[in-house]
Amino acid sequence: MKVQVKVHGSNTDYFFAFIEVSDRKTKGDLVVVRDVIIPIISSAGRLSNYYSQGQVLTLEQKNGDILDVYFIEKDKSNYVFSTHP
Repeated sequence: MKVQVKVHGSNTDYFFAFIEVSDRKTKGDLVVVRDVIIPIISSAGRLSNYYSQGQVLTLEQKNGDILDVYFIEKDKSNYVFSTHP
């Protein structure tokens, strides 16, 4: 699902991200995981300066929902965050 997000508490503009929702088993329990994929061009390199693997980023969706996600990786064209590292 394509959504608009920004870094929570910042004065920056909203940018587009994709949220993929899936179920995963963790330690025998089923959890809902939200993977957030942010195109590098949309955030203009801002995120790469502040986050390393495992660090938490708090995002605010345009509808007001708040989402804590962990930095997973940066591939050729996206930053990848997830609610469960």
